[in-house]
This record gives sequence, C-alpha cells and structure tokens, in this order.
Amino acid sequence: MESGFCALEQGEVSVAFASGCAAITAVLRTLKPGDHVLVPADVFQGTIRILREVLPKWQVSYSVVDVTDANAACVAIQPNTRLVWLETLSNPMLNVTDVAAVSEIAHTHGAISVVDNTFVTPEFQQPPAQEPTSSCMRARSTSAAMEMSSEVLLWRNK
Repeated sequence: MESGFCALEQGEVSVAFASGCAAITAVLRTLKPGDHVLVPADVFQGTIRILREVLPKWQVSYSVVDVTDANAACVAIQPNTRLVWLETLSNPMLNVTDVAAVSEIAHTHGAISVVDNTFVTPEFQQPPAQEPTSSCMRARSTSAAMEMSSEVLLWRNK
C-alpha cells in the first residue's frame, strides 16, 4: 500500500498510519521546541485539538490564518515557522487553497508545506508540477475518500 501511494503521489517515501490523527501527530512530532506552525482558519478539529492541547507541551506554537488568501498566509509566517499546514479541500468547510502559491510561500520562508487531503483522491489532485518536493508532505485519508465499504482501496488503471 505504501509503495502504491508513493507512486500515486509522485513522492519519495510513503508511510501508512492506523488513523488520521496518528499521521497528523507523526508530522507534528518532527517539530522542535520554539518552532511555529501556520494552520488554516477552518482546520480539521482533530488537528486543532492536537495543536491546542499537545503542542504547547512541546513548546511549539501555532497561528491560525485564512490560507485561501495567499497574501494573508505570507504575512502570517514568522521567522520560526517550520510547517505551513494546508487542507484542500478543507475539512469541514470545503474551502479551496491555492496549494502551489502557498507552498511556494512556505518554501521561500524555509518552511515545509503539509497538504492534508481528506476528500480528493490522487487521481484528481496531484501536487503542483512546480512544487519543490523536498519541502512538501502530503497526507491522505483512505477511509474518507479512497475506501469503499471500509475495506477496499480503489485503484484506477489508466
């Protein structure tokens, strides 16, 4: 499964987790004390709960911004921002973020963009061609968008 997702995402490494929150926590555990995360205003409640309740114990801060406005995201980045968290489509409001624009802003500021995707499969949403792959992580929910009857992963051959 991991190698299949790696191919679908045109990535270098793929890791599967038992839950979305486990994957989110694993990504956030890459941060160090003093680091900062920029998150969407309508970020998934599981993510904001981890940011609000767990990250302060690790001395990691976060800011909330409307990332659908790339200029607002740019202004909100701090010198210690290490992750720019994106959701597209966002959960629960289904807002659309210009992933290429905000990922480029993150990269320019030395941060990694994380694209958490619950709803759109890799068939319909690929990483932007200009995205610097060394500065981006992508998370997909197989249970929400890619699973059928909670057991079958859908693979479409072209």
